[in-house]
Amino acid sequence: MEGTDFFTNGVAGTLKTLKYTEPRTLQFDRRAVVNGRQMVRITTEEFAGYWIPANQVTTDGH
Repeated sequence: MEGTDFFTNGVAGTLKTLKYTEPRTLQFDRRAVVNGRQMVRITTEEFAGYWIPANQVTTDGH
């Protein structure tokens, strides 16, 4: 799974890559289209503050 944090001016910052050996439950607080991709912003664990592509996760539909 890859995540990117963004500066307040919208410029991409750090890229973080993690591989989980089993499914994880992560919470998110926002959705957005970033550079043409559907993204969610994670609020928990190692990806807190990072945006990840929505196609990398299964959501509860909210």
